[in-house]
Amino acid sequence: MERRIGANQHYAENGTSRDDEPLTETAIFQLLGNERRRLVVDYLLQNGDATRRELAEHVAEAEGAENERAYKSVYVSLHQTHLPKLEVYGVVRFDEGAGALVPGANAWKLAPYLAVSSRRWEIPLIALTILNVVLFSVSVLGLL
Repeated sequence: MERRIGANQHYAENGTSRDDEPLTETAIFQLLGNERRRLVVDYLLQNGDATRRELAEHVAEAEGAENERAYKSVYVSLHQTHLPKLEVYGVVRFDEGAGALVPGANAWKLAPYLAVSSRRWEIPLIALTILNVVLFSVSVLGLL
């Protein structure tokens, strides 16, 4: 039997893993509704594989963790909550041979949603920058 990631081991043993089922939009939004899961999936899609430690370091750094206690909190939440949930849906899996987590069969189905998520502030920031330039120019020219 393939080694399971953690707390949701009973899903594999009871045959209720969802990695062969189609990933619905509801499930996708539920999975990506958490920043830590988004960071894990994005990291694995970009890098191909990672240990739990590498993922925890990446997530902790992205969250601005400044001490060992914050890192441990991230590590525990990934191990007990987020990685098992992603495994159940076939988004990540543990590769026994490599000793690392790798993207699962459904991982690439999340990629388009991650691309949109990472760009959500791009257009508003550009618009705000343009507005600031216009207002500054108008005030310098004394048109107001």
